Amino acid sequence: MGAQAEPSICPFPPYLEDLRALCHPDPSSPALHEETLRSTAYTEVTTILRWLSSAFAPATKRAYEKEVHRFCCWALFVARKPLRAMTRGDLEAYETFLLDPPGSWCAIRNRRRNDGAWRPFEGALSEKSRTFAFGVLENLFSFLVDAKIVVQNPVRELRRLRKAITSGRKKPSASLPWKSFDLLVEQLKAECLRVRAGSRQHLEAERMLFVILFMASTGIRAEELVCVRLSDLCCLPPTSYRDESWSLFIGSAKERLESISLNRTAVYAIWRYLTARGIPFPPACSSVPLLSRLGSNQQSIPLTRDAVYYLFKKALSRVADNIEREYPEDASRFRKATPHWLRVTYCRNAADTGHSLPTIQRQVRHRSIVTTADNVQIQNVWRLLRD
Repeated sequence: MGAQAEPSICPFPPYLEDLRALCHPDPSSPALHEETLRSTAYTEVTTILRWLSSAFAPATKRAYEKEVHRFCCWALFVARKPLRAMTRGDLEAYETFLLDPPGSWCAIRNRRRNDGAWRPFEGALSEKSRTFAFGVLENLFSFLVDAKIVVQNPVRELRRLRKAITSGRKKPSASLPWKSFDLLVEQLKAECLRVRAGSRQHLEAERMLFVILFMASTGIRAEELVCVRLSDLCCLPPTSYRDESWSLFIGSAKERLESISLNRTAVYAIWRYLTARGIPFPPACSSVPLLSRLGSNQQSIPLTRDAVYYLFKKALSRVADNIEREYPEDASRFRKATPHWLRVTYCRNAADTGHSLPTIQRQVRHRSIVTTADNVQIQNVWRLLRD
């Protein structure tokens, strides 16, 4: 765009008032020869000046005037069209122009506007600056539509088109595919074997494995996990040849919620972690936290939610470093993951194994108070799983 737009404009009109004077129908302008264009632009700029002076605070007016002035100069000197003739394609061309304004339109920062060397740009605009510029233009065209100066708002049309295109793309799932999750668990188990049993490093590795395995097997939140005590574990005696049925009461620091069921993987995670801590399984009913600090003398001190987040990120970062060369995509995915991904991973697995939506809802949502936000979130996860 820069190579196509090098009009000779000297001096550059530093303000919208100067641009309007340049468009006055009486004198002939060296830059604008079309009389109709000058007359129409004069009317449009006059209307814009009235809009800026009456609708905005001084600071907002300066920011808006800067963007409107840039666009009006581009419309007259480059596109050579009045605002009422602007189309969506023109707006796309202006966006390209902002990415690479020609040298004759740029000058160093803090030039005085009355200085003949002043120019409307210092260089290419950042994404944030372009977003702001088009937000100002959308407001401008909305005003011009209301004032019956233009028929439609091309900026709004462009935004809607791009939103429709973006919404049609399938966003990456915020969960771990089971192949990736299996790889993660294998690496964490290998980490447990690499260090000496009973050492602090071994306890840390076992704790990492427990957090990943247990959260992905239950859909439990980090803030719920840190409140679990050994007394919250419940085992019903077998009534037939089937295995014992384990459940867990979960809650927060302020309330006690209903129980959730534990599958075999979750029970295995508890057994393995408690064994590493030297706690017999099944554990005796006590106030000892299920997830505690390291060290035999600190097992009565639970972790915090922030500590669980740090533990999770540390575990996945360590695995990502180990598999970087062989599994670069998985390594990248692990570095982006958050504990919430394990919650979605649980939902995805539950859906894949035939569990109904109400069953998944009972397992992952707050059970004492079911809010509209809870249901909306779960419905969105369900739609994600079914896609």
